Amino acid sequence: MTTQLELLKRDWCDENRQRVLEVARLLDRPFTSDDLHATIPEPRELNWWGVILAQLKNTGAIVE
Repeated sequence: MTTQLELLKRDWCDENRQRVLEVARLLDRPFTSDDLHATIPEPRELNWWGVILAQLKNTGAIVE
């Protein structure tokens, strides 16, 4: 069973992943984790940073 917190995490990641991909396309340099923190709002749970960072890194949209 999916918990409310898991749904919130999924929604936060989905919404902000799109925002990051849009900003990354506009930059004339690789998108980094520092850019990630500057682009999207603080998550409800701090470990969500790692979730979205891993998702973006796996798609090749971000470099560390």
